[in-house]
Amino acid sequence: FPSHDSSWPKVIDIIVVAYRNDIFLLELQAKSIALNIDPNRIANIYICINDDDQYCEQVNKAWWGNLSNKINVVPRSYFGRDPKLDGWSSQQLYKLLLANQAESGWSFCLDSKTWFVKPLDWHQLFDINGKVLL
Repeated sequence: FPSHDSSWPKVIDIIVVAYRNDIFLLELQAKSIALNIDPNRIANIYICINDDDQYCEQVNKAWWGNLSNKINVVPRSYFGRDPKLDGWSSQQLYKLLLANQAESGWSFCLDSKTWFVKPLDWHQLFDINGKVLL
C-alpha cells in the first residue's frame, strides 16, 4: 500500500446496528471480523443496540478477540429521544448517526446478519488513489 499517499484509506470503522433478538448473531459476526479483516485496518467498531439500553449489557466485547479494545457499544439513547421510526428506518438512522461519529474517513455499515467468510482484500475495495472500486 502506498504509504506516501495521505488519501489512501488506511483504516475503516465498522458500524453495526442490531436488535435485541439478534444480539446472539453479533458473536458470529465478531468472529468473522476477527478472522477475516486485518486488525490494523480497523480503527473502531461501533455497535448500536436498537432497543432499550439494558440490552447493551448482553454484548460481550470478548467476542471480537484481539479487537475487543476497539469495540464501542452505543445505546440508542445516546442520540437522544427515540424517534419512533419503524425498524428499518431507525436502523438506517442509527447507522448514519454512528458514521458521523466515526473517526476514519470510511465506514462499513453492517447488519448483525452480515458475516465475512473469507479474508477481506483491501485492493478489491480501494484503488491506488484511495477511491472506492465499483
